[in-house]
Amino acid sequence: MRTLYFDCFSGISGDMVIGALIDAGADPLQMEEELKKLNIDEEYTLSWGKVVKNGITSTKFDVILTSKSERPQEHSHSHGHEHSHSHETEHNHSHEPHNHHGSRTYKQIVEAINEANLNESVKNMSLAIFKKIGEAEGHIHGLPLDKVHFHEVGAVDSIIDIIGAAILIDQLGIESVQSSA
Repeated sequence: MRTLYFDCFSGISGDMVIGALIDAGADPLQMEEELKKLNIDEEYTLSWGKVVKNGITSTKFDVILTSKSERPQEHSHSHGHEHSHSHETEHNHSHEPHNHHGSRTYKQIVEAINEANLNESVKNMSLAIFKKIGEAEGHIHGLPLDKVHFHEVGAVDSIIDIIGAAILIDQLGIESVQSSA
């Protein structure tokens, strides 16, 4: 059984998960192609590259909203690849919007996943993650799952992080995911 283990001694974020999966050998370009199958309304850029922090090399991954209404102009990136001359090499890829939304309901996220032409294991993993988060949100706010409205998790960067992680985990053939406390 191929097991993925996260040592989360100080927590972990979605972009850190994606970076770790890329470092483990997953193909971010294939993830990017799969993510295009989602009907995401916001304009965004995916960025990844090697960074060195405290002598340790890793991959930094970011989802950058490029909509002028959601991010200042200086955060916008051009199409194509961008290479810096420091210890960091980044790849930036832009995607066009239909309109702009900052949050979504659990039902909207489930519909977007189900409508996308993703493989079944990626769909099932993504749906399971969102259900777990939705149940926790519902518990906190005293709402049934179908009434949960995501704000942070409903934002495009969180959706990309969660579904992107599912795509990369599937790509690597991971059968079990475990983590430290």
